[in-house]
Amino acid sequence: MNKTGIIVLLIVLGVIFAFQMARKVLPLEKYTNDPQEFELSVPKDANINTSPDSSPYFSAFFESNGIKLIVKKNQLDETTPLFLPDLFPACRTSGTVDVSGKYKLNYVAYSSADKDDETGCRVGVKSEHTVFTRFCVGDNGEAYKTLIYDSVEGGYYCNNNDSEYNINILCSGTEWSSLPGQQKCIDLFNQILASFKTKD
Repeated sequence: MNKTGIIVLLIVLGVIFAFQMARKVLPLEKYTNDPQEFELSVPKDANINTSPDSSPYFSAFFESNGIKLIVKKNQLDETTPLFLPDLFPACRTSGTVDVSGKYKLNYVAYSSADKDDETGCRVGVKSEHTVFTRFCVGDNGEAYKTLIYDSVEGGYYCNNNDSEYNINILCSGTEWSSLPGQQKCIDLFNQILASFKTKD
C-alpha cells in the first residue's frame, strides 16, 4: 500500500472511531412514578423536579451533564417543543422510535446549525439537539400517535380518556458536537422511549 492509501485508510478509521465514540449512550436508571402509573429510564443521577401529582396533569424535568429531559402527561395545549426557541438557526430531521420497544411512532429532531434547514441536517451542525415525540396510551397499554383536530388552530387529543405523553430531550455541549453528536442524542432518546411502560 502506498503512502496516499495509508493516509486515506487512517482518515477513514479515524472517522469510524469518532462516530463510535460519539454514539456511546450515557448510563440510565429506572424512574418509576406510581401515582402517574408509568416508568421509563432517565439519565443516571439526574436532578429531578416534578409538578404535584395532580392527576391527570403532570410534568417532570430531569437534568444531568448536558442533558435535559422533559416528560409531560395530558398537557395537550403544549404544541411547541420547549427547547426549540433556543436552537435557531436550526436544521430538522425525523425518524421513528420504538415506544415500549414495540410501538413505532414518529419523532422530530432539531439541531443548532449554521443556517436554517427544514429539509435535513447535512453540514454546519453544531452542539445542541432536541428530539421529541408525543403519543397516546390506551387502557390496554398500547401506544398510538397523538391525534390532531381538523381545524384552523389545530390542537392535540387522544381517544376516549386515554393519556397523552409529550417527551422532549435536549443534548447540549461539546460531546454532542456535529452529526455524530446529533445521532448520539437520537440514540439516547430511542433508548429512553424503548424503556417506557405504563403500570398495569
